[in-house]
Amino acid sequence: MKISDAAAQARRRILEPLKAPLRKLLGRPQPPKVKAKHDFDVRYGVDTSGLVDGRDLHSGHQNDRFITAYFGVPPSRLANAFELWQRTSQRPTSEYRFIDVGCGKGRAVLLASQFGFRDVFGIELQPKLAEIASENVQRWQEQKSVPMNLSILCGDGPSLLPKLLAGPVLIYLYNPFHAPVLRALLEGIINQSETISGPIDVLYLYPEYEEVFSEFPRFQNICREEISISDEDRDDGLSGPLDPCSLYRFEPQRKSI
Repeated sequence: MKISDAAAQARRRILEPLKAPLRKLLGRPQPPKVKAKHDFDVRYGVDTSGLVDGRDLHSGHQNDRFITAYFGVPPSRLANAFELWQRTSQRPTSEYRFIDVGCGKGRAVLLASQFGFRDVFGIELQPKLAEIASENVQRWQEQKSVPMNLSILCGDGPSLLPKLLAGPVLIYLYNPFHAPVLRALLEGIINQSETISGPIDVLYLYPEYEEVFSEFPRFQNICREEISISDEDRDDGLSGPLDPCSLYRFEPQRKSI
């Protein structure tokens, strides 16, 4: 063994016990022991697992600093969130376009294809995650008979979303970014209000920056509930038994005759 290698190993042995308290002091919590491969990935041969800190999701865009993290939504949690939304929906699911803003590796996009939406889109700022999501969509479509279009778009959510606001839309957010980007996203919807032809629902799971909606009174708070999870999903290493979920609705103004 080289002297430099031995010195490096000795240094690691000294520093390792200090990492957890150092992370706490620096505001960076010790990473949880997230399950390396979720059962969903094993079952369908896709890659949607893992936890990626927002500081490691660089794209070169000015909004990089507002990314929270990537973690695939537990399938049962999303199914229960969809059930909450469907109980309050004014129209059949088949009339709605589903858009996951900050879709990461695309797990919610894949799951949404099983709920009968008109079509399904994922928007992801980080190119590598968008590439993985696109590959997952391709594998998913090869295995299942998906009746609607599934698309992954790489880019900034506030810039791309207004182009997709056609007819009734369900926007899904799994706490993908901090308040400034959420604010820009809602502003983009408001700015498109004259051309919007159907209700815009926002399903916000783990709504850490929900206070932003108070700045936009045209978004009506429909409900807020704690969403449960199955025992199977609870062993992913990060998910708790309940997560808050809020639903907001933006109604287009009817034009006077």
